[in-house]
Amino acid sequence: MDSCLKEILKMVVPSKEEEEKAWRIINEFKSKLEDYLPEVLVGGSFGKGTWLKGASDVDLFIRFSKDDEKISNKVEGALKKLGIDYIRIEGSRDYFKVHYKNFEFELVPIVKISKPEKAKNITDLSPFHVDYVRRKIIEKPYLANEIRLTKAFMRTIGVYGAESYISGFSGYACEVLTIHYNSFLDLLKNSSNWKPKIIIDPENFYKNKQEVVNKLNIHRLRSPIIVIDPVYPARNVTASVSTKSFAQFIFYTRRFLEDINKYNIEKYFIVEQKTEEYFIRKYKRLGTCLIVFEVIGKGNNLDVKNTKILKFLKFIKKQLTALGFIVLDYDIIFQKDLNCTGKIYLYVYPNCLPEYELRSGPPVWTRDHSEKFYRKWANFEIKVNSDGRLFAIIPRKVKTLQEAINFIFNNLKNSIEDKVEKISYRIISR
Repeated sequence: MDSCLKEILKMVVPSKEEEEKAWRIINEFKSKLEDYLPEVLVGGSFGKGTWLKGASDVDLFIRFSKDDEKISNKVEGALKKLGIDYIRIEGSRDYFKVHYKNFEFELVPIVKISKPEKAKNITDLSPFHVDYVRRKIIEKPYLANEIRLTKAFMRTIGVYGAESYISGFSGYACEVLTIHYNSFLDLLKNSSNWKPKIIIDPENFYKNKQEVVNKLNIHRLRSPIIVIDPVYPARNVTASVSTKSFAQFIFYTRRFLEDINKYNIEKYFIVEQKTEEYFIRKYKRLGTCLIVFEVIGKGNNLDVKNTKILKFLKFIKKQLTALGFIVLDYDIIFQKDLNCTGKIYLYVYPNCLPEYELRSGPPVWTRDHSEKFYRKWANFEIKVNSDGRLFAIIPRKVKTLQEAINFIFNNLKNSIEDKVEKISYRIISR
């Protein structure tokens, strides 16, 4: 391993004390559940031994011998008997979030199956994933820390997580890719040359790439990268990865490989905690105005809420652009839990638009349409442009950013309420 990366490991690998404390709390909570539930398995990063320093999110899989509609209710019943506060989250199978001694546990009901092909729900595959990664780490113990480097890198560059609002690489995808390439650095060296529709088959289930295309469900081939699940060949581990996340990973991979020779790589493993002061400095540097939205997304779980916040961002950008403003950049801070607010920072200019705007019309030779356009704007200057279309110079209805926000909120109220359940904003300008 590169000497630079050995220093980085101190930032991403839990200390022995942290590890002992985490497992003490996990086993304590697990023991409480086992008094009322059939089988409790530690999954996710903790179950595989690949969690990052400071992590406190633990997946617990509650495994039942057979499937029925009541297994989520059985988990809920156990939590009620224990007198533990929880949040029930709707899904293909409802699951639960529990805060216990500064840890957040996700309790996921699953069904015991003899082989992956029998899974009725994707979560039933989870124990197979845990076993696969643990087996590979037993064979090559150094892989645990290599995986941690991959996860920390992806987290910092904003592509870690399969949630809809991130559309990045899941923890399992990070593990599979690192195992496949044998190290973090070799993963980066190879991925720097990736192109869309790359196919990676770690266990060589398929003879060639064409067979993958022929046999995999078309929905599993939509992502720019296809990684065949090492325990279930009909599944694409990276189906959640968007084109943006894929490109972002490749871009920062190349930057990292340039910087590692300069011993300048620490920044790729530190998630910057941006304060309000950072955004104020940024808008002044860009010479724009700043619109700050504080929002709570609509929905019954964090993934849905944050996805709605992202949809609101796309909506407000589109509306401001249509009114003549330029959204130069944005920053977004998603909700950390169900009740806290997310924030959107839009860097927009100008604060005030000219009194008049150009309104484009139809070609002159589409007589009915062009005459209608003429009659509508007959009181204003109308001209013909180089491609034969009419255009009118008309007074602008919305001139300032404040007027624009008022116009959008008053005229498109239903579209906003479909995305957010609570919203406030402020405009900051020089």
